[in-house]
Amino acid sequence: MFAVEQNGETLYTTNGRFAVDEERFLRSADGGYILSDVGARIQLPSSEFTLSGDGQITSLGQNVATLGTAQIDDLATLEQVGNDYRVNGDAPPAANVQFQQGFIEEANVDLDRTMADLMTTYRQFEANQKVVQAYDKSAERAIEIARIR
Repeated sequence: MFAVEQNGETLYTTNGRFAVDEERFLRSADGGYILSDVGARIQLPSSEFTLSGDGQITSLGQNVATLGTAQIDDLATLEQVGNDYRVNGDAPPAANVQFQQGFIEEANVDLDRTMADLMTTYRQFEANQKVVQAYDKSAERAIEIARIR
């Protein structure tokens, strides 16, 4: 997760879409300031920058900052604030993270497979529902027969 400053508060996001504003601050898609590994706003000398695999941000040939990240192991410590997350407690820096500039991480879900599983589950539910309805009808008939006798 990336460290972002929103309204003076440090939040975390998984959204890697960054932009440079008119004052050359690196910003998130929601307008928050992207923070460095030391918690400072990242201001670039130029609107052009590169991001190395280890999170080092370079602009005009000079190292500007290292991207601030966090490793959140216990998701129960997260509280959603808009599209970002507040961490209740400490958020240690992420280790062994590799970045690729120009790429956005997609969801970790295979949509086709998930949809197929959903349809299979729905069909099983319908089949079970029909079995329960058949038992209900059998019970109603048994009650009718018992009343007649």
